[in-house]
Amino acid sequence: MNRMQPIIEILDRSPTQLHPTYFEIATVLAWWYFLDQQAQVAVLETGLGGRLDSTNLCQPWVTVITNVSRDHVQILGSTVREIAAEKGGIIKPGIPVVSGCRHPDAVDVIRQISAERNAELWLLDRDFHWSWCDAAERKITVVTPRRRWDQLPVPLRGEHQAVNTAVTIAALDHLWETDVTLTPETVRAGLAATTWPARVEVVGKDPTIILDAAHNWASAKALMSTIDHDFPARRRILVFACSKDKDYRGLVRQLAPQFDTIIFTRYLENPRAVAPEELQWHLESTFDRPSHTAPDPVAAWKLARRLAHHTDLITITGSLFLVAELRDLLLEQAGSHSTTPPQDSLTPKTSNSVPAA
Repeated sequence: MNRMQPIIEILDRSPTQLHPTYFEIATVLAWWYFLDQQAQVAVLETGLGGRLDSTNLCQPWVTVITNVSRDHVQILGSTVREIAAEKGGIIKPGIPVVSGCRHPDAVDVIRQISAERNAELWLLDRDFHWSWCDAAERKITVVTPRRRWDQLPVPLRGEHQAVNTAVTIAALDHLWETDVTLTPETVRAGLAATTWPARVEVVGKDPTIILDAAHNWASAKALMSTIDHDFPARRRILVFACSKDKDYRGLVRQLAPQFDTIIFTRYLENPRAVAPEELQWHLESTFDRPSHTAPDPVAAWKLARRLAHHTDLITITGSLFLVAELRDLLLEQAGSHSTTPPQDSLTPKTSNSVPAA
């Protein structure tokens, strides 16, 4: 930040008042860090959409669009086509594109933009494919236009993570044309070591406690599909909070029928949280479902714990902010009741991967 301060002050004093945003400053800090660490490969994830995002200044080896879902609709647009056009803004002339999109409108938009910019496009289910070769061991086969990959590990829960793995492999296959050193062994080792906190992360047992940062339709659908498949429970309890700029009404409609009891709360470290009373009002105007409100995440967790039996499932989702405010507490409590860490508890790891805008 000391290196950034003089630049920020110049921009703040400029006649056009080009005040840099928090995300713009964070992006510059990240790029400086990558340079200082002499990183060979970096992954850049857009913060909002893509076309006008700060990260879109980069010149990548390959761009990746994982999927398109209704998110940030006030800014990106209310339809899949509009949102896809914003996300497709990361597509660069002559730079290969890998897309995991399946929605017909999104596929159509991405195909059009890629053609206009002469960017080679690999589409999931058209140019590259995946299938389970050992579902019990969570291993898949991926076939791209360049090669066939067998027995690839997928350590993260959910079929959507198998799709993500296939997209990653397709992107990696483009890196073989760069000066990045890759071998099949390093790819497999990297996949096997993959962890991702707050993505169907189990942080407690008896009752089972899941943290997940789902905050749009696609991620909520993936969460529920994984819960239905992997977590049979006598009763399901939802702890939910969400940001005002998300489609929280749609998320409540999507999640509420899947749970027996819902606890609405708000996180404290970000002012964008929707009031729990507003969330509860929307639920009651739509569904007949038991619900409660809690003033903060810790109070919501305590209430959920009181309501839950040891065979139940507690799911905490709706926002990264909510998950972040509870994760350390839940891991600490799980550790205090056991001499071993909870199953599937994840810790962050650092690895090189595909550069993407």
